Amino acid sequence: MTTEERKAVVNAEIKSVIDWFVSETNRIYAELNERQGAKRKFDGGNKPYAEVHKEFAQRMNAIGKKYGLLTEEAQ
Repeated sequence: MTTEERKAVVNAEIKSVIDWFVSETNRIYAELNERQGAKRKFDGGNKPYAEVHKEFAQRMNAIGKKYGLLTEEAQ
């Protein structure tokens, strides 16, 4: 695999994870609005999003490990 091909594959995997993340956060946002409506407050922090953030970090870390993109500190 050439460097350009590798870069394209890595970028495609990263884009896929980002697309998933955006979709999930939009879904959570919509669910919160549906359940809480006008009573919804934004001072609750990121609690409803905690799991999706955790999964996002794990998926991105997996890509980094798979392609040797992480520094030794991050591994």
